[in-house]
Amino acid sequence: MPEFQPNWLVRFHVGGQSWEVSAGPLYPVRDGLVAVKVWAETVMRTKLEAMRCGKVEQMEAVVRPARLVMLSELLRVYLGNVPPNKPDYGKNAARLRMICEEITGLSADEIAVTEKLLSAVQLRNWVRMRQEHFRRGWSVRGAAPEDAWSVLRAELKAGRLPGIDKTEIMECNTTVHSYLRCAKAVFANSGEYLPGLVLPVLREFMSFKIDVEAPEGHREIPPEVLAAILAAIPRLKVEAPKVWLFNELVAWTGARPITVQRLDRSALVTNEDGSGMVTVPVTKRGDQARWPVPAEVVTVALAVATADKLIGANGEMTYRASNDWLTGLGLTGTKKISIYRHARLQQVREHFGVEMAAAAGGHKTTAMVERKYTKAREVMPMLDPWALRTG
Repeated sequence: MPEFQPNWLVRFHVGGQSWEVSAGPLYPVRDGLVAVKVWAETVMRTKLEAMRCGKVEQMEAVVRPARLVMLSELLRVYLGNVPPNKPDYGKNAARLRMICEEITGLSADEIAVTEKLLSAVQLRNWVRMRQEHFRRGWSVRGAAPEDAWSVLRAELKAGRLPGIDKTEIMECNTTVHSYLRCAKAVFANSGEYLPGLVLPVLREFMSFKIDVEAPEGHREIPPEVLAAILAAIPRLKVEAPKVWLFNELVAWTGARPITVQRLDRSALVTNEDGSGMVTVPVTKRGDQARWPVPAEVVTVALAVATADKLIGANGEMTYRASNDWLTGLGLTGTKKISIYRHARLQQVREHFGVEMAAAAGGHKTTAMVERKYTKAREVMPMLDPWALRTG
């Protein structure tokens, strides 16, 4: 049955020898038996001729089907061969897994890595489901029912999902683009991080692009939401100091939230007057930047920091809690905490120019800043993000 056995297992009897072999990912059960019979008969005829000529090894190198590689094995090999201390590689693996699981509804142990799995047809269907997931409000944390993707797959199969929307600017399209980019990176450089695995070429997957509109550029915090944030910050500082610190560090430094989440304790240096200097490390081939922060940020950081991390343990939970807090105050959209970064770099650009904004944001060139919201100086100017936003 197709749902339990992904490909045919063929038993051969040739020249007094018997053996079993999988027909591999090229012949899945659901495609029927005809092509498998042609393949098996070719193997038998070729092996008989090879045995007569003493060339069995050469023949087997030609006709042996690729071993079926399951997604779980592929990810295990990949993560075992990527460079150490590079979180982005883990993100690549997670996003490839997410795409495959959302397409099939199976676990990584049950998913065979085949051309058909990652075909253009399957990927377009995945985009349709992703957009519908967003339209139904299921992209908000905690809003999706447990069977959300089962429902979407069933409705897709029944022909009840709309086609891909290529004109409306949708926040989920950012996810579509980033997931595809990261998933392809798993197979990059001719499978550099997948040694020993015999994989299909995946031509359609590696060349697949989808022209859907994603939000770009600087997002403004609506005035009413900003007022709610400013009113709630004092209470947040008392009730959830790590979340408060995370918000303040992103607001003051304009660093990527994931970078702030991972800041080492050594990133903060305390000045004699109690204020501090935060060193934002190089990311995405940009430049290191140093940002001054006020004394109250230093005080909280010293209280919550561990020996290793500036915002303490469980940085990912703090990241999520920050987004949830902003959601409760009326801020919409995905990756809400990033809006602080957008606003901060916009401020720097307006007050000190595009070069300073590029350096502040860790961009290698000014192209991104010129498109969306600085390289000449490494120490950033003292700017109060809250004052600039309200005044």
